[in-house]
Amino acid sequence: MKNRNALLCFAVFLAVVSPLPANAGDVLSSSDFAGEDGLLDRRELALFLAYKYEKPISECMGPGQVAVDLDKVEKLMYAEIATIRIGLKARGAGSPPWKPETIDSLVDGDSRREQGKWREIPGLTKKKPLGENGEGGSIGPVRLRKSERFLDVDRTSAKGASIGFSDNRLKEGRGAWNTEGALGYPVQLSRQDGGGGKSVEFEAIPFVSWNLAQIEGTSGFQINELAFGLPFIAKVSPGVGFSSAKWFLSGRPYYMTDFDFDQSIYGVEARAEYVGGVFGTALNMGGFYPLFDGFRYSFRVTPAMDYSITEKAGSHTSRRDGDDWLRIGARSSLDLRFPFMLDVGLSYLFFDTVSGRGGYSDLLHVYATWWPGEHLGMTVDYSKGETPVAATEIDLVKVGVELRY
Repeated sequence: MKNRNALLCFAVFLAVVSPLPANAGDVLSSSDFAGEDGLLDRRELALFLAYKYEKPISECMGPGQVAVDLDKVEKLMYAEIATIRIGLKARGAGSPPWKPETIDSLVDGDSRREQGKWREIPGLTKKKPLGENGEGGSIGPVRLRKSERFLDVDRTSAKGASIGFSDNRLKEGRGAWNTEGALGYPVQLSRQDGGGGKSVEFEAIPFVSWNLAQIEGTSGFQINELAFGLPFIAKVSPGVGFSSAKWFLSGRPYYMTDFDFDQSIYGVEARAEYVGGVFGTALNMGGFYPLFDGFRYSFRVTPAMDYSITEKAGSHTSRRDGDDWLRIGARSSLDLRFPFMLDVGLSYLFFDTVSGRGGYSDLLHVYATWWPGEHLGMTVDYSKGETPVAATEIDLVKVGVELRY
């Protein structure tokens, strides 16, 4: 069975990288990916969809690896699998294994690729390699996420920009609207391979982010934040013994104001995050990993150091003119992904001031998001504490929709 999967992976690889069009007789069907029982499980479905939609499964090989990790293929094709499973559930076939003819009827009837040519615009909606075989790096595609911290993770692992209604528990009155998000453009600068699975990738993601929450019963805003930044990220793979592990090291200069440009805060933040298996245990950190029977989890811990100067204070920050803060802290998060496209999770962020007037601040966030489609989600979340840069006190319940790309 392993040899058969290897041959199928090779077929997928050739289908993606071959510059020649495939002949009609050479096209594989879902039955070619079925197991010995003639049915498809989740991994086999993921491999078939990767072939069908020409996904680059080279992304599913770690540095120095020559074999494709089928768990990573399943992760790569999460959005496509979720879309297909909606149709499967409507036909009473929600649980694997599945019949090839059922899969074919759904995939062949999916006109998404014919209708979605906008998805294939190089540099805008699709990554554009630079130089021969991408040796000069790559640019794009545009990313729309909940905040800038989700810009350097895979779309299926990220939360999307949100818009909806909120209940401000610090004030009495009816609900008010809110929106939060980040728009970024990744630029992969270079990749250096050191042998033995060692590699270093450099990436920059210029972004603009926003966070607005209206004051109930008025036209004013309790939260009014507009930020611009240029994170530089180094993705370091240690190599032998840690073939699938990476360190994400980043430096992020930023400028924060409000939508009236009445306040000015300049700063730079340094972060470090480990992605991979935790030594000697079954625990993995960063990204989503299988838990059991369709359930997945993501556990992230990100230490950070932040230095910022308040050039001009405004009505949407508790900081004063000339505030000069040096803070250290960390963000930790735990997310669970259910088979029916429901994500729930919580995160906790804290900073303690080493130098300056800031003191201790923290922010607790709890959420649940259902993803009926690849890019659209329905969400409810609760946040309590202080926003990390402007230090605005919040106690908000939000209900709305999320968009991610």
